[in-house]
Amino acid sequence: MNELFPEQKQVLEEYQAMNRVLDIQGQYEQSGVAFFFKQWGGKNKKKAGRELNGRT
Repeated sequence: MNELFPEQKQVLEEYQAMNRVLDIQGQYEQSGVAFFFKQWGGKNKKKAGRELNGRT
């Protein structure tokens, strides 16, 4: 695999994190359990926000 630029690595990590959260959300929905998403983590939580799939 080619070396990633720092910006590319950050985007890739954010994409992977979002996919993990969406996978977990899907598992909850299949089980009939409510899913509560509080906010994204990271160094600057306000900047990361608390929106998932366009919803807060």
